[in-house]
Amino acid sequence: LRRRNPTASRSGSNEAAMNSKAEKCVTESPRPFESLIFLFALLVQQDAFITLPILMKNASLAEMRDLDNPLNGISIALSLLCIGWISLSRLRVLTGLARANKLAVLFICLVVLSTSWSIHPDVTIRRAAGYILTMLVAALLPIRFGIERFMNMLSLSFAVSAIVSFAFVLIAPGYGIMQEGDLAGCWQGVFCTKESLGSVMAVAVFVEAYVLILCKGMRRWRYGLLVLYFSLVILSRSKTALLTVVIYLAGAGVFVLWRRNRRLRVVGVMAVICTLLSMLVVFRLGSYSALSALGKDSTLTGRTELWHLVLELVKERPLLGWGYRAMWQASDPMTTWIDNNAGFKVPSSHNAFLEIALQLGWIGLVLMSLFIFAALRRGARCCAMGWNPLGWFSMMFLVGTLMAGLTTETLGQGQVIEWVVLNSLVFSCGVRCRTARASKSSNWSVIESQSVLT
Repeated sequence: LRRRNPTASRSGSNEAAMNSKAEKCVTESPRPFESLIFLFALLVQQDAFITLPILMKNASLAEMRDLDNPLNGISIALSLLCIGWISLSRLRVLTGLARANKLAVLFICLVVLSTSWSIHPDVTIRRAAGYILTMLVAALLPIRFGIERFMNMLSLSFAVSAIVSFAFVLIAPGYGIMQEGDLAGCWQGVFCTKESLGSVMAVAVFVEAYVLILCKGMRRWRYGLLVLYFSLVILSRSKTALLTVVIYLAGAGVFVLWRRNRRLRVVGVMAVICTLLSMLVVFRLGSYSALSALGKDSTLTGRTELWHLVLELVKERPLLGWGYRAMWQASDPMTTWIDNNAGFKVPSSHNAFLEIALQLGWIGLVLMSLFIFAALRRGARCCAMGWNPLGWFSMMFLVGTLMAGLTTETLGQGQVIEWVVLNSLVFSCGVRCRTARASKSSNWSVIESQSVLT
């Protein structure tokens, strides 16, 4: 046995002890009142029920952007107070989590600092507070409910929004089903648009598949929820959400095959690789035919033309952007210019990466790229260390979120459930990796001390 620095051994032992204390703190059962707070906060992050006052006004999609919804501000403020109160009792754990996730902290700092150069500082500071709330919810979920068991809390929140959405459509189909133009017949439930319902239910499918693999009881209830979520994705007619669900279910199937049979592992992995390559070839050689098969035109319903206009605005402020979520305000000159050129009222960039570049410039985009790379690396490390469900599903969710981000804002935005789940998974993978390294260092120190005695 080779000798090592005794100080390093003691530090490894201390780190292992600290991680064991953290694990004990994490596995404490939250009080019922805390569970209700998290349920409410997660429904706010899904943007469920909040837009019902606007839906009741029969406002069109173009009018929704200009309408003020005080219920949204009240919900965020109430969530921030409740989650802030819970954060105070877990301040030490949150501090340690922040030290281990410096990229996430830097992005938060950039969001807050963008108030100083924002074209609408009052809007940016309010939405920066909402982003801090989103990150607190993402961090506290694995802390209060366990590194893997926080998925059960997510599943409960999705079950509430899905069941109520289904009931809402049956009771008030004129509000729960879109009636406007080409979107007539698309379900939106208790959400503002069909895209919102589809994207939230796609994440719900991912969460339920993860819980099904881990849990041993209530399997009929879990399968029932999975069918309900998948049905709502189909009824929403959101093509992006449907493709994301296919990725999640295929990834879960490959994981099951990988765990049960060695021969089926290779078959499953090769099938996924061939499918992805085939999709790339089809979209590369015949993008028009492929988009037509998905019910889209070659401009992705006007998105490609919009992206050119957004790039023009990015070029005007390339380094720091226009301020966090400061664009797309009613009567704003820049928004009016894009509306006139695009031919419709634009609510967003319809692309996660363009939206970050527009809000926070190239600095924000670089930070987000580094975060994505770190997330992928953590997932791979978890798989290598034996935490296969957590690592594999983290990487799979990252792929699905990036794919959905090509047409929707799934990265770096507050009150977006994809961003909440992704950060919770990344934080959990980081804790698992640090715990495994500390345990390995602690075991080495024990072996070394035994060798010295002999």
